[in-house]
Amino acid sequence: MTDTKTDTKLVRLSILTGVNERIELCTCVDEDNVIRKIIQSYEDIWQNTVNSGHISKDPIINKWSGSSTFVENLDSPGTFEYWQL
Repeated sequence: MTDTKTDTKLVRLSILTGVNERIELCTCVDEDNVIRKIIQSYEDIWQNTVNSGHISKDPIINKWSGSSTFVENLDSPGTFEYWQL
């Protein structure tokens, strides 16, 4: 999907958990540095939560361990690309 105001390509980020549940994270511009910052932020929050011994109220953080990250091209819905930090 392209934002017609800016001609910016958009993608949807999601994770596939260890129990094959797909959880959408967000929609963002299709730029590696933006995607990397979003995924790294979730990774950091998850790691800090685990290290502190707490349980998050955010279901994404609670299911982050062992999950895989995917980018869906909104110009071709249903087309996913595995994404790794």
